[in-house]
Amino acid sequence: MKREERTASDLTEEELRRAYAEQQLIFDRSVVGIAFIKNRTFLRCNRRMEEMFGYGPGEMHGQSTRIYFPSQEAFDAMGVRVLWEMHRGDAVIIEGIYRRKNGELFWARLNGTAIDAADPLSGSIWAFEDINDRKKAELELQSANERIERMNAELEERVRQRTAELEALVKELETINHAVAHDLRTSLGVMSVNAGMLLNDLGGRLAEDDRRALGQIAGNAELTVSLLDNLLEFARLGRETLQRRPVAMGQLMQAAWRGFTRAEPGRKVSLVAGPLPDCVGDERTLAQLWTRLLSNALKYTRSREAARVEVGYSAEQKAYFVRDNGVGFDMRHADKMFELFERLHRDERFEGTGVGLALAARIVRRHGGRIWPESRPEEGATFWFSVSGD
Repeated sequence: MKREERTASDLTEEELRRAYAEQQLIFDRSVVGIAFIKNRTFLRCNRRMEEMFGYGPGEMHGQSTRIYFPSQEAFDAMGVRVLWEMHRGDAVIIEGIYRRKNGELFWARLNGTAIDAADPLSGSIWAFEDINDRKKAELELQSANERIERMNAELEERVRQRTAELEALVKELETINHAVAHDLRTSLGVMSVNAGMLLNDLGGRLAEDDRRALGQIAGNAELTVSLLDNLLEFARLGRETLQRRPVAMGQLMQAAWRGFTRAEPGRKVSLVAGPLPDCVGDERTLAQLWTRLLSNALKYTRSREAARVEVGYSAEQKAYFVRDNGVGFDMRHADKMFELFERLHRDERFEGTGVGLALAARIVRRHGGRIWPESRPEEGATFWFSVSGD
C-alpha cells in the first residue's frame, strides 16, 4: 500500500510541539548567528547572533539592521546589492566589516536568502559568521607578502646596481690588465732579444757564469711572456660567451697534433688515435683544450726514448681521454693540479707556467663537463674529460 505524505495539518498537537522544539534547539545552539529580517528590521535572532554583536537576549529584536553597519554609506550600498541579487533568486554572500554594539569593528561573512524571491522585503533569513581571526591572518599574510615583495624589489635593485658597479670595475681592470700586459710583453721581448744578441755577439768573450746569466734572462723573459698570455686567456675564458655548435673532435685533435710535430720535427713520438665522436660545444676553446692536454702529454714524455701518446673515447665513461707513458705523478696531489700555478713537478726539465691544466679545466667546466686524472709515478698519466651532451 502506498504511503501517503503527511502535511502539517495531519500532525497531532504533540508532534507539532516536538518538531517546533527541535527546530528551536537547532536555531538556538547553532555555531553561526542566524537572523530573520523583514524590511531591514530584525524579527528574530538566535543567541549566537546576539553574542557576536555584543547584545543581550532579545535586545536586537525590532531594531534596524543599520545597527551593525559602520556607516550610512555601507548600509545604503548593502540594501541596493541585496535587493538586486535576491530579486534574481540568488543567495547573497558577502564578506565585510561590521560593527558591534561597543563600536568595535570586525570581519564577518553573511549568507542570506529571500523567503520569497518575488518580494525580498517580505522576509529573508541570514547566517552570520565571525571571520575576524581568519581575515586578520589573511591580511597579515598579505602584508608580509607585500613586505617581502618590496624587500625583493629593493634587493634586486641593489644587486642590479652592484652588478653594474662590478661590471664597470671588471671592464676597468681588463683595460688595465691588457695595457700592462702589452707593455710588459714589449719590454720582456726587448729584454729577451737583447740578451740573445749579447750571447751571439759576446758569447765567446764572456765567462761561463755570465753566459749562464744571460741565458737565464732570455729564458725567464720568454717564460714570463708565456705566463702573461696564459693568464689573459684564462681571464677571457671566464667571461667569454661560448658559441655552441656541432664540433668534429677528431679533426680538432689532429690539427693540434700537427702543430706539435711541426714545432718539434726531430722528436720521435707515436700517436695512437682511436675514434673520437663529435660533440656540441665551442670549437675555438675545445681546440685549445686538445692543445693543452697534448702539450702536457708531450712535455712529460720527453724523457722517454719511445714516447707514446694515446687518445680515444670511452662509451662506458662517456668521456674522452689523453694517455701518455711519461713520468706520471702521485694521485695524492691530484686535487691541486687544476688550480692556477700548481705544478706537481718542479723539475727544471719540465718547462711550464702552472696555467695550462687550469685552462683545460676551465674550458671543460664551461662546457658543463668534468675533468679528472689517473696516474702513478713513472707509469704515465691519463686525463679524462667529458663535455655536456656527449
